[in-house]
Amino acid sequence: MMTMFALLSIFGSGAFLILLMLLHFLKPETSPSWRLISEYAIGRYGLLMRLAFWGLALAVLSFVVARVESGAGQFSLIALSAIGLVLIGAGYFVSNPITVADDDKTLTGKIHDFCGGIVIVGFPLTICFVKGNILPLTVLVWLGFLYFIGSVIFYLSKTKTFGPKAKVGLSNRLMMLTYALWLIVHAALLL
Repeated sequence: MMTMFALLSIFGSGAFLILLMLLHFLKPETSPSWRLISEYAIGRYGLLMRLAFWGLALAVLSFVVARVESGAGQFSLIALSAIGLVLIGAGYFVSNPITVADDDKTLTGKIHDFCGGIVIVGFPLTICFVKGNILPLTVLVWLGFLYFIGSVIFYLSKTKTFGPKAKVGLSNRLMMLTYALWLIVHAALLL
């Protein structure tokens, strides 16, 4: 049973990465240099980004089940379960474009931002407590996270707003790539 859930985790992470890559070709108007991946959920082909988020949620939750069967620690598994559930919310509630002012954001966009914030900050914090964690891979996740946060701080200090001059899109993609790769490698170790 543990093997099946480890494979589901790998499948979910792979689906996330494949769908995200596909969206770069299907929606070239969504510039990867400054637009966040959440914006792929807006408009045409938006369902694919929602499925990508749900694929990553499947990966996280399947990893949790596989780890429970291996007798892993409880705190990290409860926290990872919360991350998985919040990813479901991030997929369900569609983001606003990054250029929308805070006062003009829709309720669904605000909920998506809340869910996304929990995933962005919670994932690197939580994996530090996973038993049997591969340190170099965790460092890679933290570098991806810090690169994204650093990009946001740097560009917002210069431009005061998100837009084409705030090049935060690539760092957002790199961060999410490290999250998915961490899941793939750690799930593969359970096989």
